[in-house]
Amino acid sequence: MAPIQITPGPAGRLTIVLPYSAERLSKIKTVPGRRWNSEQKTWTVPQNADTAQNLRTLFANDEIEWAPELRPAPLRPSRASEPIIRSVHEAIRARHMSPRTEETYSGWIRRFLEAQPPQSDEPAEAAIGRFLSTLATEGHVSASTQNQALHALIFFHEEVLGKKLARVEDIVRAKRSERLPVVLSRDEVRAVIDGMSGTPRLMAMFLYGSGLRVLECCSLRVKDIDFSLNQLGASNVRVIRRRLPHRERLEGLARARAS
Repeated sequence: MAPIQITPGPAGRLTIVLPYSAERLSKIKTVPGRRWNSEQKTWTVPQNADTAQNLRTLFANDEIEWAPELRPAPLRPSRASEPIIRSVHEAIRARHMSPRTEETYSGWIRRFLEAQPPQSDEPAEAAIGRFLSTLATEGHVSASTQNQALHALIFFHEEVLGKKLARVEDIVRAKRSERLPVVLSRDEVRAVIDGMSGTPRLMAMFLYGSGLRVLECCSLRVKDIDFSLNQLGASNVRVIRRRLPHRERLEGLARARAS
């Protein structure tokens, strides 16, 4: 997804170009003093240190492009925590987790370490609960973002530090969105696919019919498709063998594309 762009706006405000996603929209609506500019299709928020920190917390897992004069100093772990962060990277790579997971988990762990007072004897469960509650009450993060931070911290304590955690309690939970996702009806999907042709049409039918991810579909090879068994399976380990609906239509399109 395209990065979020933050630049100086009208007097005392920041202008935010926010490429749309439902989660991003729900987050920006929690920022106090936000305004929507319907003509420029941008958001503006008050320009102050609290708002800047709030934006960094809300969109911790998104790429943000700050104007040079607004770019905040990056959060850096203290010298004492640098070996710990290296251990986190090593533990994630040893388990063959994705680079995206490594980036996300190490980011949350770094922020957790920065938030801890020096020489603290607070139990790990209490520190985690306090950190997650702060994300909900001050950062106004979504429930999925809060759960992501929790999983990262559980991984840190149990897999990196080797400490079995008890139940983390007394967490102020982030509010879950009550909006239902907008899903196309079968007739609407059929109309969209019928309006396509060539390779995009073939890929759309694979995506809709078999539940493949976009990258999985792009990585398919001719040898991965078995029309005799009405199945497909790619060399990508994340692709499990799946049934192929509309075999006759797909076979005709695939053979025409391969020839």
